[in-house]
Amino acid sequence: MNNLFDIYKKIVLDILDNIDFKEDKENFAEQFLITTQELAFLDLINTLAEQQRIEIEQKITAYKQNPEKVIIILKTYFPQEQIYQVLQSAFEKGIKEWMQAIEASLSNSQLENLSILAQKMHG
Repeated sequence: MNNLFDIYKKIVLDILDNIDFKEDKENFAEQFLITTQELAFLDLINTLAEQQRIEIEQKITAYKQNPEKVIIILKTYFPQEQIYQVLQSAFEKGIKEWMQAIEASLSNSQLENLSILAQKMHG
């Protein structure tokens, strides 16, 4: 799961480089992905029956700042592949929505840089 985080962190960092983001890129990328990951985990947990949901939320609360430990706890309730798919989907959706949100504020050269980046990633 950690390498999935790293893959999407690199994508976010590449985007930030291509739009000339001036602030702390590492911090932005990590916080963006951590928030996205937390929302994905909540969506996953909300699919459980109420008793299991209460149980897992109590276990996870103590480890909120430790995503690896949270994933270990989640694996006792969900198959690893399901967790992976939920995370991958959340990261992709989060990045897409972020790009749509900032698109209007980007210059033509920034948009062109992103277009080139997208072609590299898909080509």
